[in-house]
Amino acid sequence: MKHEQLKKLVTSALLGAVIIALSGFYIPVGASKCFPIQHMVNILSAILLGPGCGVAVAFAASLIRNLMGNRQAALFAYVLPFFISTAGGTLLAAILVSILDRTKALQYMHQVLSE
Repeated sequence: MKHEQLKKLVTSALLGAVIIALSGFYIPVGASKCFPIQHMVNILSAILLGPGCGVAVAFAASLIRNLMGNRQAALFAYVLPFFISTAGGTLLAAILVSILDRTKALQYMHQVLSE
């Protein structure tokens, strides 16, 4: 296994463990329980690792939480975390890249790293 793949795998597992460890905190909204830590970590994993790994972390965390007895409807447990991690992470990454491009920070980083 390549070093970068192993690094992504370990980071994904660490972020999933953070979600599970902090899943006791939730906000009841109507018929669902909103887990803000999971949504925050899903977006963070999508930004740091890419949308594919973000979805994998969201699915694994939702599955483990449901297996631990935290029952929710499938829409709230599986669909929304996927949507949040892919759409939210992609949108925030696009905003970040656009800001860095406007301020010419990307060109500066490229010059520094290429030397």
